[in-house]
Amino acid sequence: RIQLGNTLIELLPAEQNKSLEPAKRESYGELVGNSLSMRRLYALLEKLEDRQLLAVVGSPLHTAITDLNPSLYYGMDEVAGNTAVNEGSAGGDGVYQEGPSLGTTSLNAQFGTGVTFRHQHGDRIDTNVNTSSIQDGSGEFTQIAWIKRVDNSGGDRFIFGNSTDGLHNGIRNNNAHMGFWGNDLGGPSAPPWNNTDWAMVAFRFDNGQQQILDGRPGHDAEIRQVNQRGAGALNRHGNLRIGHANNGQFGGI
Repeated sequence: RIQLGNTLIELLPAEQNKSLEPAKRESYGELVGNSLSMRRLYALLEKLEDRQLLAVVGSPLHTAITDLNPSLYYGMDEVAGNTAVNEGSAGGDGVYQEGPSLGTTSLNAQFGTGVTFRHQHGDRIDTNVNTSSIQDGSGEFTQIAWIKRVDNSGGDRFIFGNSTDGLHNGIRNNNAHMGFWGNDLGGPSAPPWNNTDWAMVAFRFDNGQQQILDGRPGHDAEIRQVNQRGAGALNRHGNLRIGHANNGQFGGI
């Protein structure tokens, strides 16, 4: 420790760049599974819930995410150009379309920067990855986003979609919504999602069930699930889009 006038400075060893240890739990809300990948996902969700880690390159959370070997992972730290770097295992980089604002201030400086996708402007990331290729043999997939709305207007504010509009996951009329074109899971949230705070939301499809994890600040994590028509519920595949789906642009960071 060093005393400078009335200020005490404490020097600590730099945190090692270690992966998250898999969680010991075998479920997270209604998400159930005890495989190593699932327990790593639970550990990641726990840390996101506590907001103890940062997703910047080289941080423990960044390492934890890449260790999960996701099909797609966009940090959205770009400040110029039209390339959205993909650190996942599927496909190449994405392309920013219609001029979203890069280099947007994030939750704080340590989180790096974000990207603002304007509502009703078509802002999005286009990927070269078809939604059929990011599912496993049973059609299972998980999508997670750390987001902030720029206004509290209603309507469709989708985060994830595809080029056929079959997939539309995000917010509909201020409620978390997971859409498979006729096989949708939505309905009233408690409370409605009409604030502009930072929040974590996850969408998961597993063996015929759609599940939404809604992790807004001051709001207990909410799990909703519904039985669907088997693992093939997402039956209108197309290239994945971020920030746009079904003519519903996100309107946020």
